[in-house]
Amino acid sequence: MTDVGDDLAAELQALKQEFADKLVERLDRLTETVGVFMAAGDGTERADALGDMEEICHQLAGSGALFGFAELGDAAQVLEDACITERKTPGTAGADIRAGWDNLKTVAAATEGLAGD
Repeated sequence: MTDVGDDLAAELQALKQEFADKLVERLDRLTETVGVFMAAGDGTERADALGDMEEICHQLAGSGALFGFAELGDAAQVLEDACITERKTPGTAGADIRAGWDNLKTVAAATEGLAGD
């Protein structure tokens, strides 16, 4: 009979691997969205991009921590917080968004290789 603990560990490792596999896709989507945000003037396009950035970061913050990528989750949370600040007070958090995005890219580049650990 198979040990339940071994089954659970294998299932968690599979979920962690799935998260890492989807990380590239999520980061590509976030890269595109950040680009739209930075290029857009005031208005609907910028607001929509900001909302998308906030949503993606929220997902990364929660799932990153859940699957053992705490540093990635923390970096995503910082960027999400900057997005929230910008949404509440437009024009105030552009520098924080840029810095948060740069940090998230750096952390994500280091994180992608962790899935096989």
